Amino acid sequence: MNRQDWYLNKLGISQYVLRKPNVIQGEAKVEITDNIKLIVISEHYPKEKIFQDILKAIHVTLDDCLILKPAQLLITADKIFSVIWFLDQPIPENWSEQDISSKPIIMTNSLAELASSPQQKRQLWQTLCQYENYFRSY
Repeated sequence: MNRQDWYLNKLGISQYVLRKPNVIQGEAKVEITDNIKLIVISEHYPKEKIFQDILKAIHVTLDDCLILKPAQLLITADKIFSVIWFLDQPIPENWSEQDISSKPIIMTNSLAELASSPQQKRQLWQTLCQYENYFRSY
């Protein structure tokens, strides 16, 4: 027991201990519901205007989009049926080449780089057009 713990104990102050610290760190199990059309894997929540513009162009709302940090992506590729966008992130090492060969996967650099590169925007748009059936609502 360190000095601070000892003082708090003497004053009768209870200290809280987290039972599941992984939940706060973003490593809790994430459920992918049926309405999710796009899963974005990014270290930071995308706040750039280009991200909103892309979602608007493909008719996907934030409610239809699941944004995860790489540590939260604990599910294997074969259990994902949505488009997966790795935003400045590599594909997880535990995903086999066979699993990802048939998955709709988008890989881009950061949104800042994407916004400043017409060639990267064109490539992204071509990829999004290939996956347009995943974004439609029936």
